[in-house]
Amino acid sequence: MSLMKQTAIIVLRQNKKDDWEFNEFKSLVESADYEVIHSIRQIRKEDSKYNIGKGKILYLKNLIDELMPDKVIFGNDLKPNQYVNILKELNIEDERLLDRIMLVLEIFDKRAGTLEAKLQIELARTSYYVSIYKEKIKQIKKKEKPGFHGLGRYPVDAYYRELNKRMIKLKEKISSLRKHREIHRRYRKRKGFYIVSLVGYTNAGKSTLLNKLTNSNVPVDQKMFTTLGTYTRLLPENHKNYHNNGSILITDTIGFVYNLPPFLIDAFLSTLEEITYSDLILIVLDLSDPLEIIIKKITTCNEILAALNANDIPKILVLNKIDIVSKDKVNQVKSYLTQLFDKIISISAKNEINLEILKQEILNIKDYLMKKHQYYMS
Repeated sequence: MSLMKQTAIIVLRQNKKDDWEFNEFKSLVESADYEVIHSIRQIRKEDSKYNIGKGKILYLKNLIDELMPDKVIFGNDLKPNQYVNILKELNIEDERLLDRIMLVLEIFDKRAGTLEAKLQIELARTSYYVSIYKEKIKQIKKKEKPGFHGLGRYPVDAYYRELNKRMIKLKEKISSLRKHREIHRRYRKRKGFYIVSLVGYTNAGKSTLLNKLTNSNVPVDQKMFTTLGTYTRLLPENHKNYHNNGSILITDTIGFVYNLPPFLIDAFLSTLEEITYSDLILIVLDLSDPLEIIIKKITTCNEILAALNANDIPKILVLNKIDIVSKDKVNQVKSYLTQLFDKIISISAKNEINLEILKQEILNIKDYLMKKHQYYMS
């Protein structure tokens, strides 16, 4: 018998109406296994105290009394003072209030399959709560009710210090794992491995593509952020020469998402930096999205790659899921994106359409780079 889902009221403030942003937020909530029982959208500038307007806060408070949700989830990244002020105004327990950052971290926590991913998530969460408790201490010193239940100044101070100590320990453990990862990278380079990274928006089909290219069986799911760590597999054509120069390794990476907070990128740096050591990047997009959504997603990908200083790495744009769209749609998207990418290949990872063309292009770019960098591989 399946467990009942927890219920949630979701709240999103937007500077202008954007249905895609709202639908993505709702998908995030559903990926965390919450049942949305009511949604609130407000189009306005950010309120410094509550993020949304005071009138909407009062409306939300009445809804909570009426519907009794397990969670209240904001689709915005709340500033520490906003988070504390909302708790105080709604008079709810702090575990019942999530903002977008907390929601993403909760999803990450459910999907994490490696020790490194778990440590990175804990570091990000601890870092975030340090800022909230710092605000809490600030309000206590002003003799204001801080919006948290059952803690006075000294317990809060003590917990704040413990959080900082925990952050130091987590950073040390992650640093150790990062050094271990660096050893593997040096080994690959010394042996002449050619590294191809799959990047792109979450649910674009990267893991399916990795499985089809390498005859692997990494986890695939329709839920967001199925891949949190990195999966690296050998391209089958090189199985006989696994230890010889020229073998191609393909790495699947964590899916991108719109407006990912910078500190989350920093927290997952040791995972994401695999991309920066690539010889080639395959940016995978879902062709079944409307063109305006595809443009937003490619913009998100480019922004994150720029933040990782990966702009100079050769790229192929891979348009996935041609099996469920028309030829006109494929041509429309290609026509628009040709100005941004020199190499665009349309495929169906699921049905293995045009994968041989993609493999050949990977080999072509590899041969070009070998000559450019004077690699001598057998």
